Amino acid sequence: MGAETIVELYRTKEKNGTFSISVTISFFNNVATIQGLSGTVQLSDIKEILAYLKDKGCTHAVYVRKSVIKTINLSRINYV
Repeated sequence: MGAETIVELYRTKEKNGTFSISVTISFFNNVATIQGLSGTVQLSDIKEILAYLKDKGCTHAVYVRKSVIKTINLSRINYV
């Protein structure tokens, strides 16, 4: 999985050139690092991104919130 894509830009609810939020996702092995968020985040955006990462084969998602590094174990997410 990691050899296919190293970094990509992901847009949620993308339709006809418009989107809700965009993030930059960096991949290393089965870990995705989410960074560079732009837009106002809603719960549906988070669910969409986590579902995308899980479908892509990632096991963990890492992000920084309020200067603290957070890790999500995607195998424990049951609403995705």
